[in-house]
Amino acid sequence: MRIRIIKVNKIIFLALTSLILNGCSQAVTTQPPIPKAVELPKVNSKPVTTKAIDWSKIDKPNNLIVDNFPKEVTQRYQIDDVMMQSFISDSKVSKGQAMRILAMQVGVQDEGVLQGLFDQLGDDLVAASWGFATPDQKGIRKADKPVNDKEAVRDYRLFIMTRPNVKAEIHHYVFTSSDAKDFSLPIQILPTNKRSADESAAIYGDEKMFEKITILIRNKYRGEMQSIGYTPVNQTTNVSIFFPEGKPSQATLDKLEAELESLTSLDISIEILAGRMIF
Repeated sequence: MRIRIIKVNKIIFLALTSLILNGCSQAVTTQPPIPKAVELPKVNSKPVTTKAIDWSKIDKPNNLIVDNFPKEVTQRYQIDDVMMQSFISDSKVSKGQAMRILAMQVGVQDEGVLQGLFDQLGDDLVAASWGFATPDQKGIRKADKPVNDKEAVRDYRLFIMTRPNVKAEIHHYVFTSSDAKDFSLPIQILPTNKRSADESAAIYGDEKMFEKITILIRNKYRGEMQSIGYTPVNQTTNVSIFFPEGKPSQATLDKLEAELESLTSLDISIEILAGRMIF
């Protein structure tokens, strides 16, 4: 049996959307300009901030009036209906907002926003992910019920997780040249104390550590590890396990998770699979 090790590339989370979307119409503009930056409450009681994003190197000169509520979006290219419906179902937004979001996910690459952020942050970058902001503006949540247009515009954003020394803030980027032109995107800089994808992969990818993880799961908990990899949304290391004799109790799973965290010094999340993965 081969066990898959997953190491997340910094921009791979955008690959799907760039494949299914090639265009979105320009919006009719009706709203006043969005303010450029809003400082968030500090993450730690006594943060040591040594770096802040220079947004002048990210923003493009513009005099656009932003409209994030398009009533109609014209498809210039055919989008796979199954993939579009899957995105709408997962994000719980309307089709119009889904088109806007997908256009923005491609636009951050086309306009160099992601690369500009990555270049400035360097080793202080932990992960990047799309999602909805929690009510306290300090975390990422997954939509569990339909999201109206107002909520989608207010809460859906690009999260850039960083080391604690980076300034926490929300910046509204206005697209100027891509298919997302005339839209604005909240970009949230979210400092965290958790390890980066590269740091995590260096630990669980070590041959001796990998063997210890496998043996613990197999010998003590009678499970078979199927994959292990970094998850950028919650910055945890996800361990996928198949239990041939049936799913253990929650208490057993909690104990296994605690032992894995003690063994690896990583934040672990366990995923139970119904069968073995086919490679």
